[in-house]
Amino acid sequence: MKVFIDNTDNAIGRSLSNAFETTEDIKEADYILITGGVAGGIKFNTEYPCDLIMDNIIKFFSKDLDFKKPLIFFAASCCYADGLSQPLREDDLFRSHPLYGYARAKLLIMDYIIHSWQQHNTPWNIIIPANVFGCEIEEHENIEYLHVIPSMIKEIAYCASTDAKNAYISNLAAKRDFIHSDDVVSAIKCIINCGVKQKVYNVGTGKAVSIGNLARTIAEVIGFKGSIISGNQFPGGVNSKVLDCTRIHTELGWRANITLEEGLERVMECE
Repeated sequence: MKVFIDNTDNAIGRSLSNAFETTEDIKEADYILITGGVAGGIKFNTEYPCDLIMDNIIKFFSKDLDFKKPLIFFAASCCYADGLSQPLREDDLFRSHPLYGYARAKLLIMDYIIHSWQQHNTPWNIIIPANVFGCEIEEHENIEYLHVIPSMIKEIAYCASTDAKNAYISNLAAKRDFIHSDDVVSAIKCIINCGVKQKVYNVGTGKAVSIGNLARTIAEVIGFKGSIISGNQFPGGVNSKVLDCTRIHTELGWRANITLEEGLERVMECE
């Protein structure tokens, strides 16, 4: 089976390209996997909403898509609007408007996919991953524009290299669901093998990890001996964002297997 992957630079795309036989020709592909265009952390989303909207929409609609091909689209947990009850369920996806332009672009594309592929009676699935981390080519030189784990790794690694006594990390009490990109790939394989179609699935661990515990885990993996201190250098977003993965658990029997510690060790091997 051959798959077309639109972006192999991000963490999901790189893991997908390692797990599947790929082709750059959509006409040769058995599956179309759309991971998306430019992305970034909260600060980047706040400062460049128009850039994110245009990049993701233009890259999607510029492709010569074949409506006869099954498609899997990768959304993002930020597509869920702030203020929804936790954990976040798939049925809440279109019930309110998210804050960031990146998420609005994703929702527009999802709406298009659902209606277009239904019109042509072609299987589609939408995946909403939790906070994905893994090996990737970084899109931003500015540490403030990165997602939480790569930015935190850089910050704590710098503190370790300079023998700093403290590492200042924002929003230590906030909680997120972190999933390694290889676990996301295992979910995709499960969906394909099960022949699922016309479904939206949350893909996460279902476990809430505080930013403070994440920072301490990263410090342990890196070998930073100093203290993790609350700072305010980066914007924090919502206090909690955890996905309800009951649907994929019960319907497909899939669960994430990579622990946070194991996933971080894999990322460090990529550095």
